[in-house]
Amino acid sequence: MSDFRDEILKALSKEIQREIDEEIMIDILVQQGWTKVYLKFEMKNFDHLDYVYEWLFENNNPQDWKRIGNYFLFRESKHAEWFILKWC
Repeated sequence: MSDFRDEILKALSKEIQREIDEEIMIDILVQQGWTKVYLKFEMKNFDHLDYVYEWLFENNNPQDWKRIGNYFLFRESKHAEWFILKWC
């Protein structure tokens, strides 16, 4: 039973660390002038996310945007505005 608890604690610890790392990365990018946009989508509906990615690659340079969790970050605010108008 102890091994099972240890595995659960280890998995939870990894998840918490991942979330903290994502928050720190988002904060750093925002401090550097990037614009963050929250996009609510359900993990069970990846088709929608495929359309978002397709649009992003057609309309933006890959180095000008990042996805971290449900946040999309854009180097230029105008790209974030276009994204919001299209997807939010």
